[in-house]
Amino acid sequence: MKKRRIFAGFAAAAIAASFMSISAVATPITPAGAGNDYTALTGVSDTTTFDKYLVMKKDASVPAGTVTYTIAADEDVDATDGKMPILAGVNGIKFVKQNSADTVAISGENKVATLTFASSDTAVAEAAADADDTIIWSTEDTSDEKAAVKSVGIDISECSFDEPGIYRWVITEECNIPGVTNDVGKGTEERYLDVYIVDNNGVLEFNSFVIHTTDEAAGRNILESGSYKDAASLGDEDPDETADQKSTGFTNAYETYNLEFGKEVTGNQGSKDKRFAFTVKTENANEATVYQLEGNWTKEPAQTSATVYEAVAMKTANNIESLTGAQLNAGYTFYLRDGEYVKILGLEAVAGDDKVSYEITEAAEEYVSSEGTDKVAVDAQGTEGEADYVAAKLHDDDTDGNIVDKDIYTGFTNNRTGVIPTGVILSVAAPAAVGVGVISLIAALNLRKKREDAEE
Repeated sequence: MKKRRIFAGFAAAAIAASFMSISAVATPITPAGAGNDYTALTGVSDTTTFDKYLVMKKDASVPAGTVTYTIAADEDVDATDGKMPILAGVNGIKFVKQNSADTVAISGENKVATLTFASSDTAVAEAAADADDTIIWSTEDTSDEKAAVKSVGIDISECSFDEPGIYRWVITEECNIPGVTNDVGKGTEERYLDVYIVDNNGVLEFNSFVIHTTDEAAGRNILESGSYKDAASLGDEDPDETADQKSTGFTNAYETYNLEFGKEVTGNQGSKDKRFAFTVKTENANEATVYQLEGNWTKEPAQTSATVYEAVAMKTANNIESLTGAQLNAGYTFYLRDGEYVKILGLEAVAGDDKVSYEITEAAEEYVSSEGTDKVAVDAQGTEGEADYVAAKLHDDDTDGNIVDKDIYTGFTNNRTGVIPTGVILSVAAPAAVGVGVISLIAALNLRKKREDAEE
């Protein structure tokens, strides 16, 4: 079975021959010769695919959820002003798996395909992505993003084509993953699949697949220069009308931000090795997504004399590398001491009333607790006083809020300060000095008496 990704160019002469009888304003397509009907073309073995690109920051986990596609015949469109007519897609087209390992479920008489994404999926770094893929990256930096990629196959072997022409189907997407912007950069949740059937000396033949982003793209100037011309090759023609709209699939952007919280202990009676219970709790985090953790907290803390928690319980809680959304929504407790922090990577930014919210609380015990720390979370960048300067970021964000449009750095400072009774120390020192003087005097008198006895 042959597989064709997208339309890669076809012979202009063959296409012109197939449609030579059609003028710029022609409407229906007629058979090649009077009284010489075509034999319907069936059993085309060629297949094509379209891809789903889920773009995210490089440190985010692939989110859990599903994306569903449907395919249906488009409507007939008459030829107009240099564009070829479009024929409604015929019955028999179907979605297929490319291989048995694909996480795609086919249903609805093979007209519905559901892709399932999970945090265990592998994502491709931007720098390693196929340059031919029409992925829309969110930033110009080629090192800060990655994409999870899945494919759906399309099979036309059960279709019956009885005329040369451009047969069109519409592929529609529905994404059910929180924090995802559907079809970013294109303004549509649809793709159009065109199948080109040509006349070859009175015999119908399959020529090409084309997947594109707009129903206006296909067939422009097909008799003169071929369709889907790129803007650079069209000279003075309006690029908005003629720009290349070919596509290899759908790009969705997954917007995420990090949540970091830390601990600082101050005061002359503050214990630097005492561990405090920190609880992080979210609402509306995707329960099936696995969020990775970074930071500098101790995975197997010991129970010091200042710590009230048992070592086994602290180790069980701290010795982890990730948390699910279900764990975060239920609330999770870490045990942190001075200078330690935990960063939760890739919490989704969701629009509307379903925003992911967070709350950090702690058990301060006999310490005085205040929000924020003086610990630097992000070092200063650039040169102070220059336009590129960015000041250092402290852990000074609110300990509760929403994940909206920035990384969060927060935490608690715990202080315990005691007054040293310096006056007591002085009152003890004076009697001690007197005592030393008295002892010295007695020793001197004893020594004198011994000398007098010796002289007698």
